[in-house]
Amino acid sequence: MWSGKGINHVSMPAKIFEPKSSISRMCDLWTYAPKYLRAAADTDDHLERMKLVIAFAMSSVYMCCS
Repeated sequence: MWSGKGINHVSMPAKIFEPKSSISRMCDLWTYAPKYLRAAADTDDHLERMKLVIAFAMSSVYMCCS
């Protein structure tokens, strides 16, 4: 920027220019919470509960990065 170039020559992530509010982005992380966490609360199997919690965590990563 100091060499006379404007801000349009700087590489920036596209998510900065996305017209979503911060609260909307936070809600995207919790999109699949009712599906996976309710199923995890209803199961008695410890391994299946852990799988559902991990599936919820991975779904929030997917929603955040997509």
